[in-house]
Amino acid sequence: MPLTPKQAAFCAEYIIDLDATKATIRAGYSERTAGQQGYNLLQREDVKAEVQRLMTERAERTKVTADEVINELAAIMRAKVSEIVGYEPGMTVTDGDVSVKVERFFNWIADCINGVQDFATTYQDYLDVNSFIDTVLFMEFVGDLDGRHNNRLFATHDGTRWSATVYDLDRTFQTGISGSATPGFGIWGLVLANLRDECNARYAELRNNGILSLKTIFDLATALDRKIVDD
Repeated sequence: MPLTPKQAAFCAEYIIDLDATKATIRAGYSERTAGQQGYNLLQREDVKAEVQRLMTERAERTKVTADEVINELAAIMRAKVSEIVGYEPGMTVTDGDVSVKVERFFNWIADCINGVQDFATTYQDYLDVNSFIDTVLFMEFVGDLDGRHNNRLFATHDGTRWSATVYDLDRTFQTGISGSATPGFGIWGLVLANLRDECNARYAELRNNGILSLKTIFDLATALDRKIVDD
């Protein structure tokens, strides 16, 4: 049975940025259930086949290799600061500006944890959602207890929306501690509780693409083991 117009549209949108939730919305599905719908679509063999066909077709059409993409991204990252959009020569940021924006973010987190603000209706004003979802999944994937309970790294380019990334992975794979990575802690607990559908959909993407796999776990563990030396 051929794909429905919406399913075909989802496939076409998905290969743009590999974001199932956004692709689902752009394809015309309900925004309210986009996370789960995207996950469900990616479980279908006919959808996966169409996605692969479109990606192969695009690769053939553009003749762009992964190495070429990486080299281009590296060139962009090496660009001079003066070439970055939004930068103006002599631009300065005062300590007061920084303090206000940092306090705005952390006060919001505290308010959400304490029930003063509603995370579900305000998070898009504060978070780069994709980076927080990816960080949560990574911490769960490698058992990063230290990152969940202690070390965190946030960054922002505009002082309004913040991104998250991992930092100081000294207890990766739960080394040096017993137990399991417990959900429900601080900002990560809020993300898991309120964006579970989006987390599930993103996890499905990463599994389907082979990014999260047994081989990945083995390679990460092996690389970590090689960095450990006897005292």
